[in-house]
Formats: sequence, structure tokens, C-alpha cells
Amino acid sequence: MSNKLQIPINEIIMGERHRQDMGDLAALAASIRELGLLQPIGVTEENQLVFGERRLKACRDILNWKDIPARIIRIDRIVDGEHAKNEIRKDFTVSERVAQEQLARRLGVSTAYVSRKLAPYKTSSAPLP
Repeated sequence: MSNKLQIPINEIIMGERHRQDMGDLAALAASIRELGLLQPIGVTEENQLVFGERRLKACRDILNWKDIPARIIRIDRIVDGEHAKNEIRKDFTVSERVAQEQLARRLGVSTAYVSRKLAPYKTSSAPLP
């Protein structure tokens, strides 16, 4: 089963975005007009935008598209995959596993999510957030 489809642009939910400067959307739109959309945007099963904000804005605001090619992204599978890869690279200590499980329960998130968020602090002396 393919996870690519056409989604009505007005059904895409854009949460809080970090990128403020979209760059030259007119040039991107010209490229899409000439070559087509080479990479679909990514959305969750609930149509929450994961990646492709510039492509979405160029297609919506400049090219006036009503639908856009999108790929469904399963965030939970990505997080679980990252967690599995990290487990293969280095074993967590017992105390690290217990702490991650407790924090995950308290926050209502997966243990994989917690370990991924804490990974940058594992080998650094930076204080935890």
C-alpha cells in the first residue's frame, strides 16, 4: 500500500513552525512549475504538516494549487526506529532505562521519545532542560 496521496491544501494543519524566513518562494514556485514537485510534503495521518512548509506555501500562495502530493509520515514508527538504532549502538544502563520509563509515564509519552530527547545531553556536560 502506497503512503503517497493528493491532499487538499486547505485540510493541512500547520502547527508551530520554527522557520521564520521562507527564503525565495517565487524561485521555488518557478522551479516547481517547470520541473514539478520533486518531493512530496510530509503529513501525519491527521494531516499535520511534518516537513515541506516552503513547498506547501509556494504551491498554495503562488501557484494556487488546491491539492498537493503528500506522504503520510508515521511519527511513532520513526521514533521507535530511532530508539531501536540507538539501542543497537550502545546499551542503556539499568538506571537510565528506569529513569526514562518513569519520565515517559509521568509525561504520557513513549520511552523512545524520552530517550531521543535526552540523547544530546548524555555525553555533554550541559544542564538538562
